[in-house]
Amino acid sequence: MIDKGMFPDGQAYVVRRLTETDIPTVLRLQDKVVQDLDDKTSLQPLSEEEFRYITSGNGLLIGVFVKEELISFRALVVPDTMEDHLGIDAGLSESELDFVIYQDISNVDPDWRGLSLQRRMAKWIMDELARSK
Repeated sequence: MIDKGMFPDGQAYVVRRLTETDIPTVLRLQDKVVQDLDDKTSLQPLSEEEFRYITSGNGLLIGVFVKEELISFRALVVPDTMEDHLGIDAGLSESELDFVIYQDISNVDPDWRGLSLQRRMAKWIMDELARSK
């Protein structure tokens, strides 16, 4: 477990790392989020293969749960190829590229928006990364 607490309405939440077994639940939430968007092109969803890549040791995937229901998730990715590395686009030297990670995607269930979950998940995932290094 990464964190636990209470939302202002008294609902208890738990934050934990997600694994390959959680991917079907993550994909269902991602589909719900995309369907709720007015402009569906404003989010580039991740594929099942991309989530498998992340959960197989190439990043971190965390989720926030209320009563065992996934209400949000965030993915952090360690880039794997030099040719598509965003650090190059940012002008970093080759020696700096090993220090780059991507906070790739955040999804929040439309029913749970307004609780600063994206901001909170950004902190939780970076804290978890620091603990795992």
